[in-house]
Amino acid sequence: GRLAAELTGFRRDTRDQITLNTTQLLTQYRNLLEARGQGAEGSVSWRAPGEWMGLFASASYNDLRNTSQTGPYAPFEGDRVPNQPFFSAFGEVRLQRRDTFVSRGVLSAYWNSRFVEEFFRFWESPGLRDSKARVPAQLVHTVGITYRFGTALVANLEMQNVADARTYDLFGIQRPGRALFFKLSGTLDFTTPNHSNEKG
Repeated sequence: GRLAAELTGFRRDTRDQITLNTTQLLTQYRNLLEARGQGAEGSVSWRAPGEWMGLFASASYNDLRNTSQTGPYAPFEGDRVPNQPFFSAFGEVRLQRRDTFVSRGVLSAYWNSRFVEEFFRFWESPGLRDSKARVPAQLVHTVGITYRFGTALVANLEMQNVADARTYDLFGIQRPGRALFFKLSGTLDFTTPNHSNEKG
């Protein structure tokens, strides 16, 4: 088989970072004088001999904090920047079989899961933590089947949010639940044959 892995660490000092600030009555973008982000992201993948099965996993941790010592955000120095997920993870299992139904036909089935840790919608230090507005942790599963005939035709049937979990965007608005999608795409080649080597 084939095994691949990647790991990256980072640290970033930023001035005048644009951040999303929310209250019960107002949502607007403002400049954060100084911020510091540090963390790591990594991935690992494995393909079985013959590529009949593939496994993939990745994770990302981004600790973005306010370091402003002056200005309107100085009271929140050391807090994580709100409305920013700091940890997420993804994993997928994929099975495939070549020459299915017809020559060059590839049938594949997959299952993937995505997790996002909960995060606050406002600065975390003032007030009681238990009473703060937050976007809860989210775990979403997706399952699908894809049939590919060469490069000319691809059909995909996918069900997102299989468990019908409650999911939210950065504004705390609930997203749609379980959904089923079908997609059919094709490619037409209008390339003119090259006859430059033919004799006149």
